[in-house]
Amino acid sequence: MSFDTWADPFAEPLSHENAEFVRKAGKWTAFDLGAEPPYQELIGRVVTKVALYRSASDKVIGIQLAIDGYIVRADVEGDELTVDLATSRVA
Repeated sequence: MSFDTWADPFAEPLSHENAEFVRKAGKWTAFDLGAEPPYQELIGRVVTKVALYRSASDKVIGIQLAIDGYIVRADVEGDELTVDLATSRVA
């Protein structure tokens, strides 16, 4: 986890090697979902708790954020990132 703005390591212009990698494997892309439900509910709220999930080798593989009663969890498995948001308030 980082508090800096995400910098796309595969931003244009791509080297030949990186272009070939992206063609074969794809790449992560940032999307602004701040205006989309249910994510819009999180804008301006306070992160109240952060929990990291680690593999058996102690590598961080996921994170859970408590945000004013909402839960956001992000997990990496292989090269896939999954983000889940609890859409109902939690007690």
